[in-house]
Amino acid sequence: MDANSTAAWLDCAACECRRLIRYDSFMGFASSVIFFLLLALSAPCSLADQSGCPVTGAPIARIPFRLIGDHIYTEAIVNGEGPYRFIVDTGGVNLIDAGLVRPLSLKIAGTETGHGTGPETVESGETTVEKLALGTASFPSQKFYTFDFQQLYAGGGVKMLGMAGAPLFRPYITCIDFAHNQIELIDKARFDVPRAGVSLPMSIRESEITVRGSFDQVPGVFQIDTGSPTTLTLTAPFVAEHNLLARFPHHVQTSSGGVGGSTPEFMVRGKDLVLGTLRIEHPITALSTATKGNLARTDLSGNIGIGALKRYVVTFDFPGQRLFLKAYEPLPPDLDTYDHSGMRIEAAPSGFRVVSIAEGTPAAEAGLHPGDLIVSVDGKPATSIALPAMREELRQRPSGSVLTLRIKTDDKLRSAHLTLRNLL
Repeated sequence: MDANSTAAWLDCAACECRRLIRYDSFMGFASSVIFFLLLALSAPCSLADQSGCPVTGAPIARIPFRLIGDHIYTEAIVNGEGPYRFIVDTGGVNLIDAGLVRPLSLKIAGTETGHGTGPETVESGETTVEKLALGTASFPSQKFYTFDFQQLYAGGGVKMLGMAGAPLFRPYITCIDFAHNQIELIDKARFDVPRAGVSLPMSIRESEITVRGSFDQVPGVFQIDTGSPTTLTLTAPFVAEHNLLARFPHHVQTSSGGVGGSTPEFMVRGKDLVLGTLRIEHPITALSTATKGNLARTDLSGNIGIGALKRYVVTFDFPGQRLFLKAYEPLPPDLDTYDHSGMRIEAAPSGFRVVSIAEGTPAAEAGLHPGDLIVSVDGKPATSIALPAMREELRQRPSGSVLTLRIKTDDKLRSAHLTLRNLL
């Protein structure tokens, strides 16, 4: 996207100076207060005037959020305490960090075993949050499951203490407006259907939302996953049934991490993803090879994540079981870009830990190996760079850019020159 298009995208949300706040300054209670003040003071136009959500008059409530690494984060007040950073997943369950159980005097009523995207099972306790506040929305007496969110920090690089899931949003028509960084809960009587965009029938099963669509003209059933940062991840049975790996000889072998552990996958650039009358051209697509977990299911073709959804004002009509998508004009920047290095990195106390290296990629050619620790980037300490920001650099810098890295291996330091290039 050129500079004019980017400027137009930002100009259509001119009041939201919050988009300019860097992640690494968004830490602690004081910065959370600043965050909400900026949301409230982002004049001259009002949020009602700016909103892309299909509502006549005012919504029931507004929940401000930040999009970091294509994850939706908001601030939560739990039983009068906080704020705590929560991730938002309209297709997930409510989760709260196990470390908050004692400080908030939460009572554990039982235990549950569940699955995430990875092969491993996840054990959690069941509790009740008497009062939860997100933005101007208040949710009394909500069931939550406990979870150790610290285990996700390395992979995501964002400290969070909970997840706002499906049970909070199901009673409402729920709109996610990425241009204005807000979620609106809409009453049925004020739902402006003609302004909502393209309508798709959606199926709801427990916390899961699915729609029908097609990938490269192959029809399938796809989960709408607002908790995933990717554009599209196809399940292993769908990949095998349609021999997709053979159809994409040009691919990058990698892995992804999440709840339930890591799963191997191959990254390709598909021809298209079609949802109703909407078509996403050349989507970055992960072909999973998982043998356990959600990505090994035979009744699901794949997950559609924020990488695809942020093109649209996304409205879930939960009571009517319809999904509405309204495309932004112009489209936002940073759509379907892929890492130019060929390495997967995670956050570590002293820098970025190299988790995997794809063969024949710039990282491999620069002599990097799994287990290496990146301690500086172009002379800047790696500890001063947020993981989402580093990943964005590896996607956004043009082919031919050279990064000078300081690498620590077995207590020995060396320099490496990483020459980025387009891999897909």
